Parts: sequence; C-alpha cells; structure tokens
Amino acid sequence: EEAPALVRRVSKEEEAKIVEKRRRAAQALTNLLPESIRVRNVACKAGILPAIMDMMTMDWSDAHCRRLSLACLSNLSVDQHIKDTIGRAGSIPYVAEFLILDPSVKKLSVDAVTSVAHAGACLWSLAVGEVGNKLRFSTEIIEKVLRVLQYDSTDLRYARKMSCGCIAELCIGNEAKVKQAVFNAGAIQRLIPLLRNPDVELHRLAASALCNLISNNEPAKKEARKQDLVMFLCGLLKATKHKDVQYAAAGGIYNLVKPKDLETIEAFGVMPLLLSVPVSQNIGAKLRVTADNPLGMA
Repeated sequence: EEAPALVRRVSKEEEAKIVEKRRRAAQALTNLLPESIRVRNVACKAGILPAIMDMMTMDWSDAHCRRLSLACLSNLSVDQHIKDTIGRAGSIPYVAEFLILDPSVKKLSVDAVTSVAHAGACLWSLAVGEVGNKLRFSTEIIEKVLRVLQYDSTDLRYARKMSCGCIAELCIGNEAKVKQAVFNAGAIQRLIPLLRNPDVELHRLAASALCNLISNNEPAKKEARKQDLVMFLCGLLKATKHKDVQYAAAGGIYNLVKPKDLETIEAFGVMPLLLSVPVSQNIGAKLRVTADNPLGMA
C-alpha cells in the first residue's frame, strides 16, 4: 500500500514543483524497493519508471534528486522482467550519462560521487541475464563505462568496481555483437593496467572481464597478445593469494595461451598453479607439454 502512494508523490502528476517532497518520497522508495519482488512489482504498476525518468532528466530536478532516481532504478533492476522493461524503455543511455564527470571540478560532491556509483551498479545489473539488454549497450555507452576506470579519485573506487563488473558481465557468453562493441570501445587497453591495481576486487574484476572478452573472440585475442596480456596475467597469478583472483587470471591465460607462451609461464613459475586451478588444469595440452615433450616443442 505504501509504494503506490510514494510513487504518486514522485510522479509529475502530483506536486510536480515541490521538489523537497518528491525527494523525500524517492528516498523512501529507495529504502522500500529492496524488501521484496512484490514491492517492486507494485511500484512498477503504479508508474515508478516514468516517474524516475522524469526525476532523472527534468530541469526542475537537482543533483540529489537525480542521485535518488539512480538508486531507485538500481534497486528495481534486480528482477529480470523489470530490467527488461527498463531496457526497452530506453533508460540505459540516460543512466550512462551519469558516468561522465566534469574534469574542471576539482572537489567532487557527495551527490556526484554517489551518482556515478549508482549508475555503474545499475548498468551492471541491467547487463546481467538475457542478451536483450546487453545488445542495448552501444560502443558509445561502453566507452562511457570504460572512462570510469580511468578516474583516479579515491572517492570513486566503488564506481570503478561497478563499471569493471559491468564490462565483465557484458562479455559473458558468446554474443559476437556485444563483444565486438566492447572490443571497439578499447576495453583491453583500459583493463590491463587494472591488473596491477592493489585493490583485490578491482583486479579480480578486470581479469574476469579480460577472460570473458577474449573467450572465442579472435580479434580480441590478437590485440591482447599484442598488449602482452599473458605476461600481465602470469604476474597477477604469481602475486595473488586470493583463490577467486587466481581463477580469473588462470582462465584468462588458458583462453589466450599458445605453445610459445610456455617460456613466459615457466619464467613466472606459475605452471603448478595453472595445473591446480580447474579452469586451466588442461593447459598442458594447449602448450603441447607431455612427459615425453616437457618443453612443449612442436
């Protein structure tokens, strides 16, 4: 019963110019939506999506209102049928706009930082699941997602993780159009530096994104080899003690490796690790390593 009333307060049909009341209603909805799928369905039937889009885009809205609208949208996008509706409504390009920050602003506001994080989280959630929404991510939108990875402000650490996760999620599966869009946006060059980032979750997500992108994707593999990705992943695998990072790095190496990479793998001393991780335990065959041919020579 509460959700429809709150949606009415947010929507343009009621109290359209009373920004503070709309803001309070949006805050209440942000807190209410995670409770259950029933609450989210009721809110959708009451018209929350157009109300959120108004709050996100209209001239009367301020930075805090837009931040709350992104939080609401992110909380709505956990259910497949709702995220499909959000995608079909054309929301993805609008959400991506909030990833772009004014470079002339030296000190970011709380609203700006939080909006980038909410936008990244929302886009990641919208990319999860069926391929329909993935295909709605154009190269231009993906470029905006990747731009967040280059922000060096410590306030944007969470936002960087959300954007990196979005790229990793987009590349799950074998949808060639999606992977081509990610590749065309320059993802490989943007992701590789993150493998050396001290944040464990960030370099795990970067390794996962690269692993997913190069899987069954020859143009991406060619560029990754050009950028010495095998070497960077071997370095990450050797340095980390985290099992999930090892899995991501080993998966990337396995997807990319050729017999001539055996020398690099041996130089880093990571062959035992590769053989112990399930995703890469058959790497010996790809390297042509056998008991009779320990050097993997053709």
